[in-house]
Amino acid sequence: MQQSILLICAGVFLLMGCRSHAPSASPGSSRAPSREVPVITPATPIGGKVLFVDRPARFAVITFSITDVPQNGQRLSVYRKGLKVGELKVTGPREESNTVADIVAGEVQPNDEVRED
Repeated sequence: MQQSILLICAGVFLLMGCRSHAPSASPGSSRAPSREVPVITPATPIGGKVLFVDRPARFAVITFSITDVPQNGQRLSVYRKGLKVGELKVTGPREESNTVADIVAGEVQPNDEVRED
């Protein structure tokens, strides 16, 4: 008697384990199976903001996050409302998250976006 109860229990567990847990689409359903779309995250280039511009001396003070301050000699592009308006060359000095850059080309104003291309 005890063996037959064990066999019945084992059979029930086996049948439950073989059962599919995924819902199956009904033959008449017009719903297409969903596909996962990959998420593409662009690389984040160095980006900062113009704090101060000295037009006669042709330099700008730019600020970055503390981990993204570019090295001396690095060239950066300046954008205003999504349009490229100038180019900078980092010359230093650097103090914390701020650095100085020469204006190489274009027109640079405070609050312009600065990033590497």
